Amino acid sequence: MSTSIVYQQVRQMLDQTLDQKVDDSTKERITLLVLGIIRAESASPAKIAEALEQLGLTNATAESIERHIRRIENDPEILATTCFYIFAKQQLNKQHPDEFIIALDPTTQDDRVVMVSAFICYRGRTLPLAWVVWSANKPLEGDRFWKRISTLLDVVKDLLFFRCTAERDFANWSLHHMGC
Repeated sequence: MSTSIVYQQVRQMLDQTLDQKVDDSTKERITLLVLGIIRAESASPAKIAEALEQLGLTNATAESIERHIRRIENDPEILATTCFYIFAKQQLNKQHPDEFIIALDPTTQDDRVVMVSAFICYRGRTLPLAWVVWSANKPLEGDRFWKRISTLLDVVKDLLFFRCTAERDFANWSLHHMGC
């Protein structure tokens, strides 16, 4: 399939699913990001930039495209609530599986940041649904740990229509607080 056809399909899907608050220039940036990820088969900004340069969708160099991709990562208009959650909810609820398996992954980066992510296990891969981040090696300010996890699971619950089952104490506690 030609690049222009795929571009139009991705843009049309984003036009139909993203929050109406998202303006056309932001949709354009997201469309290029999605095409770059698909072509590169990676979420690495450098690989996305190389892929977009190969696709010839812009006259910019790979280095310039990479800087553009990194700015997208910090763009205050591109929020999970207006760009990602709406799309994820629509796509996941089209699948109608008998069950979803949700995995939680706590991770740290260089003792600076803690991130707990909730993933859906799908076709042998895990796809991120929601995440919460805070500074590492410092006393927590604001909500305590379990409140943050509960809030994270509330986001997951809002994204999916599913029946909850659990086997472990943590899962039982978490799913109980999700109203399952």
